[in-house]
Amino acid sequence: MLMRRRRAPGRDRPGGFTLVELMIVVAIMGCLAAIAIPNFQALMLRAKRSEIMPHVTGIKLAEHAYQAEWDVFTGCYLTPEDIPGREPQPMGVGAGDQHPFAYLGWFFEGAGYGQYQVETDADHFEFTARGQSDIDGDGIYAVWEATEKLQAQMITMNNTY
Repeated sequence: MLMRRRRAPGRDRPGGFTLVELMIVVAIMGCLAAIAIPNFQALMLRAKRSEIMPHVTGIKLAEHAYQAEWDVFTGCYLTPEDIPGREPQPMGVGAGDQHPFAYLGWFFEGAGYGQYQVETDADHFEFTARGQSDIDGDGIYAVWEATEKLQAQMITMNNTY
């Protein structure tokens, strides 16, 4: 007697995926990528922008150290002069005595994405340290400020991210 081999229940077709199943998986992955990629890019911009607050805090500490030695605060013009945009500008120790913050004793290693300055009043008894950045290049700056009494805080924010 000849016996036919029976298939297991639920196995009406040979193994593998149909074209429709593969197209559904690709469509789902495309939707997930469309959601994830812009969020990831915004997160990268926020990370670059977040370097400015600790630098403004460092400038504030350097100003207080300068004031402890010389009994006045000092100002520093906007540096770097050109707007950084998406490309980091070198502001490290390698800039030497030509660096506008050299006499204040404030440096950070490598390149940065922001511009920094210190403004003082006429008597040099008060200062405002400011850091700004336009990471995404839309002309709207994220600005942090610190004074001799106030900690670094965000004044304006880039609304894109």
